[in-house]
Amino acid sequence: MAKIKPIDFNAETFNYIKEDLTRELNLLLKNMEEMGSDSGKLSMAITVELEDKELDDGDEHTVPTFKHKIKSGFQVQHDCDGALEGDYVLEKGKDGNYQLSLLTEQLDMLEEEEDEAEPEEID
Repeated sequence: MAKIKPIDFNAETFNYIKEDLTRELNLLLKNMEEMGSDSGKLSMAITVELEDKELDDGDEHTVPTFKHKIKSGFQVQHDCDGALEGDYVLEKGKDGNYQLSLLTEQLDMLEEEEDEAEPEEID
């Protein structure tokens, strides 16, 4: 084990993070391909903690801890299209909620209302 490790992502110091990142990226791509997704996301967070510790030499030293968390995800979207079209009119029902009525039924209802409003002629 080397006595000095540079704090550099291009050095072998952080190879374990790069290996995890590579593995997760390949897993994301595999899952996206299998599920038919065309968009995915891979994110990584690195937490650095510093702790003062007394080591074997009797001196206090700052000891770092580097933790990483890699998240990946993708969206699988299913579409279903349809439409309600045609001879419908929007109206407010007696309960105050909107409803759809067939246009022909609406016309029939209007005609019935007109008929009810006109007095019948008696011969």
